Formats: sequence, C-alpha cells, structure tokens
Amino acid sequence: MQAAGLRQTFVSNLGTLFLILCYLGVASWMWVSIADRTGSWSYTLDDPYIHGAIARNIAEHGSFGIIPGEFAGASSSILWTVLLAVAYLFFGPEAWVCGAIATIFG
Repeated sequence: MQAAGLRQTFVSNLGTLFLILCYLGVASWMWVSIADRTGSWSYTLDDPYIHGAIARNIAEHGSFGIIPGEFAGASSSILWTVLLAVAYLFFGPEAWVCGAIATIFG
C-alpha cells in the first residue's frame, strides 16, 4: 500500500516537472525569438515600459511616478511595480529583469 502511494506521488511529481519544463522551454523560445528579431530584449506593448519607468524611479528616487520627484498614478498594478522596483534595486533597471520576473510569475 505504501509503495503504491509513493509511486503515485512520483508520477504526479513527474507530471508537474514536465509542465514546468514545457513552460520554461516555451518562455525561453519566446525571449530568444524576440532578441533575435530586434537585436535586444524588448516588449511588444508599452505597459512594461511604463511599469519599468515607475519602478526605476521608486528604486532610484523613492517617488512613485514617471518623472523623479513627481507622483503619477500611471501604473495599473501597484504590486507589480513595487516588485519590479525591488528587483531593480538588486539587478538594475534592465529590460531582462522585467521579462525574467514575468516569466517566473507569469
């Protein structure tokens, strides 16, 4: 009875591992394709750039806005912007940081 339970748990974990590997494979393919097409990391919409600008100002100047020192409620997701700001403190305001976090939490 115990061996059957372990076997089922192992098979369930293999399924989860397979899904994670598929997700990471597709995400990697997407980012490599974008970099090959444009020559750099970029996004197809303007929202990541808006969130990135606000997050950079939070990290560098402590102000929630696009212009340092001025408040602007341009972010539709405060939690995402704050998460980016924390990541920018550690890795700097690079385009790949937003992409990596979006891939991890996506």
